Amino acid sequence: MDYELIRTKRKTLALEIKGDGTLLVRSPLFVSARKIEEIVRSKAEWIKKTQKKMTEKEKPCCLSSEDAKKLRKSAIDAFLPRLRFLSAQYNLPFGKLTITSARTRFGSCSPKNDIALSYFLAAYPQEAVDYVMLHELCHTKEHNHSKAFYQLLEKCMPDWKERKKLLARPMPEVFEK
Repeated sequence: MDYELIRTKRKTLALEIKGDGTLLVRSPLFVSARKIEEIVRSKAEWIKKTQKKMTEKEKPCCLSSEDAKKLRKSAIDAFLPRLRFLSAQYNLPFGKLTITSARTRFGSCSPKNDIALSYFLAAYPQEAVDYVMLHELCHTKEHNHSKAFYQLLEKCMPDWKERKKLLARPMPEVFEK
């Protein structure tokens, strides 16, 4: 199976399917090529399934730079107060908020507890937006997807699984030209 390999000073190996369906392997420096191949082979079914899903997924059309700037500004205006509210409500403080144009990852949390949210998230219902925000806020306490992370998320948002399903829908037509 073909893949792009990036070796960094990280602790764990990660497999990522990019928007075009290519496999990206992020590996710690100490993991051998043989071990990487073994892991990739063991995850072949998941990789193929996810590649199929990624290549079939509807992509939003391209935005002009002017439209993107407007969308970024409106996302900041909408997201920051809500993120601050959820942060205070659940006592999950974060660093700063960055708005991105990521199309396949709606949110992320850095090791410094800075949160990044994609402005494309604004096209989804508020329940889905709140889910992404709270998911990332939970990462300020648990920087992984461990059992403890999901217990925290479940405690804060018992219906998170239903909300997550809203993100699986095609991107709303607000981004159509």
